[in-house]
This record gives sequence, structure tokens and C-alpha cells, in this order.
Amino acid sequence: MKRTQSAYWAICCWLVLALLGYGLQPLVSSSRGDADRQILLEQALQHSLLLESENSALFDRQRLLDRYLSASFAGSSFLLIPARMTPLLDPAPRRSSARLDRGSEDGLEIGMGVIGASGVVGKIAAVGQGWSRVQLADDPAFVIPFIDDSGHAGIFAGGPEAGYGQPRLRIDPIQIKDALVLRTHGGGGAFPEGLILGIVADARIPVSDSRILLSRALHTSQEILVLSPILNASHR
Repeated sequence: MKRTQSAYWAICCWLVLALLGYGLQPLVSSSRGDADRQILLEQALQHSLLLESENSALFDRQRLLDRYLSASFAGSSFLLIPARMTPLLDPAPRRSSARLDRGSEDGLEIGMGVIGASGVVGKIAAVGQGWSRVQLADDPAFVIPFIDDSGHAGIFAGGPEAGYGQPRLRIDPIQIKDALVLRTHGGGGAFPEGLILGIVADARIPVSDSRILLSRALHTSQEILVLSPILNASHR
């Protein structure tokens, strides 16, 4: 008798579990469907954000190209090679660097000038396949000639602080004063004359201790242009 009761009890339990499973299946399926829809929505959102970011980068790049192509000083003597620059944590503590998403396959070479929307960014310091390292303008080893608004020349050097440089040498009798805008000299072949280099933020004596404020965007991800001298380009 006990075996018969146990059998009936087992059958009843099985029926109850089967009914419960059948009744809960729509709920489980509904929850699973909601989860799948949520995943699809998140994927669509990520794809949309990616497209928006790419379109924004393309717009910034085209706007940058249009700006400098309309300036005869750049368009006449240099080819403008667009690239994306991202900050780089350089293992050498005294170096200030960034990375480009283009390299030797696009004709980039060491020593070429790099400019952004605010003017001088730096120079190409190393090149590989699909990448380049930029020596930023606040790197202590970054040195180029500059001119003031009157055309008087001097030598600019990066550092010693991030985002700043200093007038290392006066070639002409320049009067360094606060808010004086310094521009590229054009000598050396890396930059044309007249690009904004920086502005004197703190004039000091001796002049070499003065602080020159560089672009605020120097250490941010941005669209840039590499200046390839047309003479070099014709040889490739």
C-alpha cells in the first residue's frame, strides 16, 4: 500500500511541476525576449555613437583642411596630410609625445611639422608602418626659430613645464612682453612662416626665463595635419 501511495504521490508531483513549468514558460520566454531586445538596443546605440564619432572626426578633419588650404602660405609649399593624434604616455619622463594613426605608408618622415586648429603642435620624431610619434612643442628638445609681430627673430624651445615653452635665444632685439604673439619663422623647412606658436604668458628677466603658453589642446586627442614639403613629395 505504501508503494502505491508513493507512486501516486510521485505522479502528482510530476504533474504539478509540469503544469507549473508550462505556466511559467511564457514568463521565462518573455524575460528572455526582453533581454535579447535590450542587447540589440545597446548594440544599435553603440553603433550609432561610433558612426557619430567617425562623422564628427571627418567633419573636423575637413574643416581643418579647408582652413589651411585657403591659406596660401601653407598650400603653396606643403602637402597637407591629415591624421588623428592621441596622447601618448612616453616612457621617457622628460619627453612630451603623442601618437598618429598614419606612418611611413603615407609618406610621413622624421622632422616633418605637425599643426592643429590652434597652430603648431610639434614634429614627427619616429615613424613606422601605420603609426608615427610626435615630439610635442612643449618637449624640451623641441627647438624652432620664431618671429614676433614686427618680424624680429628668436629661438623657441619647449618646456620646462607641460604646455609651455621659452625664448631660448634672441637673434634680433625683441622686446618680450606679456600677451606678445609668437609665430613660426619659416626657417628649417618644417613649418611655413606665420603659424601661431604661442603667446607670452609671463615676461621675465632674463628673457630666457619667460614663459610662452602653447595651445591648450596640445595634450588632447585631435585631428591634425602633417606638413610634407612639396620638394620631398615630388621625389617619392
